[in-house]
Amino acid sequence: MGETYEALLAGLQGALWTLRGVPKKIRQDNLSAATHELTLLERLDDPATRIWYAEQVIAHKKSRAILAINIQRQLHKRAGRAVKQLQGHAAAA
Repeated sequence: MGETYEALLAGLQGALWTLRGVPKKIRQDNLSAATHELTLLERLDDPATRIWYAEQVIAHKKSRAILAINIQRQLHKRAGRAVKQLQGHAAAA
């Protein structure tokens, strides 16, 4: 496990000690906002690009794994290109 996950666990444990209790259910799947935010912060430096990917996650309910793949493949640079190409072909016809 990575340092980020270990830091998250340490923070959670400290919070639970402070609250003197535990929640009935802890969500730890790849659809939680925290995993998406960590992925955006770890992999992207540009705030505008982070916002673009965050909007895509919300609109399309993407998992953290799909988000990571889209970032790796630089989807933000290709998005909308197919629509523009189709419009260009239609105008030429």
